[in-house]
Amino acid sequence: QVLETTRQEALERLDSLSSSELKQVYQGLLSGVPAGGTLRCRKADVKLLGKLASQNLGEPIDEAGFIIENDEYRLDFRFSTLVEREWQAQLPAVSEELFGR
Repeated sequence: QVLETTRQEALERLDSLSSSELKQVYQGLLSGVPAGGTLRCRKADVKLLGKLASQNLGEPIDEAGFIIENDEYRLDFRFSTLVEREWQAQLPAVSEELFGR
């Protein structure tokens, strides 16, 4: 229960970033992506990501973050996906620390 609450709080924090914080996060995420492809983001972020990204904008998504795709790859930078990926990577260490397993 505690672990799930912490995970949920992380997602809520990401969803409530200020515009300047969101800009910094998006700049960091975009720094390592290949040029080209189509970027899909939520409608609220179209203006910001339109300025930051070199990709063409595609159909909107419902979550914070973005997806970049073309015929060869799909890069998922939605916040929920990033939190889940990191959560799964860190869960064994957290469980070991908390429960000694």
